[in-house]
Formats: sequence, C-alpha cells, structure tokens
Amino acid sequence: MTEKQMKQFEEALAKKLYKLDTEKHARSIGEAAYVDEETFFSPDFFLYARCLAVAKGKDFYEHVVKHPEAMPKDDEFEELLTLAAEAFEEKTKDEWDYVPSKDYETFSNERGWR
Repeated sequence: MTEKQMKQFEEALAKKLYKLDTEKHARSIGEAAYVDEETFFSPDFFLYARCLAVAKGKDFYEHVVKHPEAMPKDDEFEELLTLAAEAFEEKTKDEWDYVPSKDYETFSNERGWR
C-alpha cells in the first residue's frame, strides 16, 4: 500500500469504530458488556470487540451497525488498531503520526452514549 492508502485505511477504520461506539453495542459484547455506570466495564475491551466487528467484513459490520445485539461476544481483535502504523513504519522507517478525524476511543461518540 502507498502511504496515502495507509492513511485512508486508518481514517476508514476510525470512522467505523466510532460508529459502533454506542451504549447499545456495548451492552451486547457478552460477559464484559456494559451494564451501568456503577458496574465495572472495560472501555478497552469494548474497543477491541468493535475492531473484531470491523475485521469480520463489510456485510457483518453493516449488520452489526443496524443490529447491536449481533456484536461479537467475548472476543476481540486488538491487533487491528496498530495495523496501519506498523505497515507505515516498516515501509518508511518513519514514525506514524497520522491522527484520524474521528476519535474511536470508547465514549467518544457522545450521541451513542446519551
């Protein structure tokens, strides 16, 4: 991939992860699901579960967007988060400093957590 394509990949990934950052999706990830503000919840695990939903492909992702209950249960794919950066650094020998337009960290999508 070109450097431009790597940045486009990262941008697309960030937008997809942001879109899945909702309370409804967080309530549907299995044992680690969001319950309420008083119950332990791992924002990181939820992010990694969202990565898996994206990695499963376009059809799966689009289904999960519309049907939060279809989120992957008790599974994750954290490695997807570093894919573009590692490819960029390997190819260019430079540090990856790209910042996508959407923050995909859990709770960033304020509309999804009303």
